[in-house]
Amino acid sequence: MKERRIILRLIIALSVWLSMNTFIKYFLSEYMDKHFTKTTILLMSKVIIPYFICLPIFYLIIKDMKKIDIGFYKKTKFKFKDYFEIFIMQYGVSIIVILITSFLLSLSDNNLPSRINNNIVFYSFLLLIFNPIFEEVVFRKMLLSRLYGMKENSIIIISSILFSVPHLFSLGLSQMMLAFVSALFWGYMTIKTKSILPAIVLHSLTNFFMSFLTILLSKYEIIIMTILIIVPIYAIFIFLKRRKAFR
Repeated sequence: MKERRIILRLIIALSVWLSMNTFIKYFLSEYMDKHFTKTTILLMSKVIIPYFICLPIFYLIIKDMKKIDIGFYKKTKFKFKDYFEIFIMQYGVSIIVILITSFLLSLSDNNLPSRINNNIVFYSFLLLIFNPIFEEVVFRKMLLSRLYGMKENSIIIISSILFSVPHLFSLGLSQMMLAFVSALFWGYMTIKTKSILPAIVLHSLTNFFMSFLTILLSKYEIIIMTILIIVPIYAIFIFLKRRKAFR
């Protein structure tokens, strides 16, 4: 019963945050379209409104909840090799998920590459710096840490679901599945290191490889096909080698 109350409160906080964000952007959309440049509109809708206007309400709802001690950076036993292998596993599984969902559902719901091409500077800042930092602060440091008293696997899965669902409305089903899979690894690293810095780095790398690298290599199909084949195979090999660590 206690766990249900915790989850419900987090869902309410997340729903209020997202609803306020949607309402304010809708309310201001006509004004912004008339008076702001496209870049300023992007900055308002993806940075200022959600994180600097609406997020404080989210925090007020959850601030007095018990939480796990998770900092920005703490020394751990993890080495560079560990981070590299975990990223390869995440990247490999993500590729498999994207390919399967795209094939089975014939998805064409993600126009992010075209948006990036239209404003490369803004999206470089958003996807490689701002989102990795602020989303990890919100969903790992603030939200995941409030799943206090639950089993580690439950914390990772529940926080990953809460992270991925908003992506359904903003980027579509395939990106929601990608966000869920990625969040499983980011949540795992946050729990094991008690810090969000590893998740921030993995988040930024994921955005680069899933968005920018695809655009940069769009004319080199052979390289993309090689990545799509080799990375998942290597990811499976690493998982079999490290599977005891995930138990």
